[in-house]
Amino acid sequence: MSNVLITEDNVLACPNCTSAYYGLHQFSADVFFRPEDAKNIEGIHVNHLNEVSKSQASNPSFRRSGLTIRFWCEQCDVLSCLDIYQHKGCTYIEFHTGIDKPEDFECHY
Repeated sequence: MSNVLITEDNVLACPNCTSAYYGLHQFSADVFFRPEDAKNIEGIHVNHLNEVSKSQASNPSFRRSGLTIRFWCEQCDVLSCLDIYQHKGCTYIEFHTGIDKPEDFECHY
């Protein structure tokens, strides 16, 4: 887990190389809505080609709703994910680096 770095201009920086202005690209997102402690949860996955499917990822929250946004840094070529999730009335935000590239991963930026 890495700290979330945001510049004075509110630009999100890469958690690996801290580059902010040249190269942090979003390539997919997973969104989960879960009423507290509900047994069944489904998420939606959207990739960089705007293809929508049922999410195969894990909800970043153990009990509530969550959001995962995956990034590719053009400066250091590292993939990372930003998790935003609820737990016990608080909203948390965390960056994770070193995620695996999907087999069909291509960046067209």
